[in-house]
Amino acid sequence: MSNLHVFCLTVLLLSAVMIISLYDVSGGFIEKISLTSKEKNSISLLVILLLSSIALNLTVIFLELREHRGYIPTASLALFCTTAISFVYYFVTFRSLYSLLLLPSMAIFIVAYLRSRGEGIRFFSLNTKEISLIAVLSSLTAVLTSVVGSVFPSPTGGYTHIGDTIIFLAGLMFGSKVGFFTGSIGAMVADIIVGYPRWYVSIVAHGLEGFIAGLAKNKRTGTQVLTLAVAGIVMALTYYIVNIYIKGYAPAFISLIRDVFGQAGVSLILSILIYKNMEKTGLIGRI
Repeated sequence: MSNLHVFCLTVLLLSAVMIISLYDVSGGFIEKISLTSKEKNSISLLVILLLSSIALNLTVIFLELREHRGYIPTASLALFCTTAISFVYYFVTFRSLYSLLLLPSMAIFIVAYLRSRGEGIRFFSLNTKEISLIAVLSSLTAVLTSVVGSVFPSPTGGYTHIGDTIIFLAGLMFGSKVGFFTGSIGAMVADIIVGYPRWYVSIVAHGLEGFIAGLAKNKRTGTQVLTLAVAGIVMALTYYIVNIYIKGYAPAFISLIRDVFGQAGVSLILSILIYKNMEKTGLIGRI
């Protein structure tokens, strides 16, 4: 087992332990949770940082197994930064000794990153076309999300929208890189416009959604539908896990159902219909 694998498994385990430790901080899951706005933001930020560490761990392992070694330095560096930020934020906010669990994993990273002989930082290298596409698509996502979301607020907090349609289309048409940045930037801007305070959760949730959607590029219709469904479920589960800590199980579950069927489900249908019509008219091949 390489140092990189050791690092990934270490952070994966410790991130899970730290998330579980937040049970006491939030006051429990079953009881009605009553937290101030500041406490909600602090806990939700730490949860999303730790979830990001887990997601990046899985990404590095996937890249290693698929032998996409050119992207490993990017993913492992992002993983280290997320882990370091989690450590500092956890310790400063909660004064908990659990934060010390992340120190060994950060030390392991130094060796793991230096030994990963990749081709450089590639995922965040964008050409002119990609930058233009991301700018246009993330703007469309922000507008569609904020306009529809302002009309359909959720009774459990947040809002319901169909902005995921653009995120799905970005992934289907241009791949995971454009899908990721479209989801992250578009959702964040929409949250700021609407006034949703936990915009940092949307960066991760919709970034993952766009990345997964991009895996369906140039695939058959059945594979595209299944991949978009998984992308929507991952997005909804990200919000669900965070909501458990700041709202409790019942409101979080209601939000989960809304996100899966009312948001991701409708967006999936719309995106597939639009994509197939564009494909029939030959627009996909000309873009």
